[in-house]
Amino acid sequence: MWTKDHDPGRGIRWVRTDGAVVKYNMGPPKLDWIAYEPEPSQAYLIRHSKRGAGWPRRWGSAKAAMRAVDREYPLSR
Repeated sequence: MWTKDHDPGRGIRWVRTDGAVVKYNMGPPKLDWIAYEPEPSQAYLIRHSKRGAGWPRRWGSAKAAMRAVDREYPLSR
């Protein structure tokens, strides 16, 4: 279950019951959302290059980022 959280200091973000976060972050055009793993890690989901360098994966919408988190870290029911 995702809930919307808006804090003037942190901006718009969505938080899942297990602590996973999707938040708005200014980035490349049309790719403004970054997803973070559930607690306790809370590291961002990473995209790696062929050389092994990593950077945050980005999505064009909050829903797309939430689907990626749900797929990679399903909630246990």
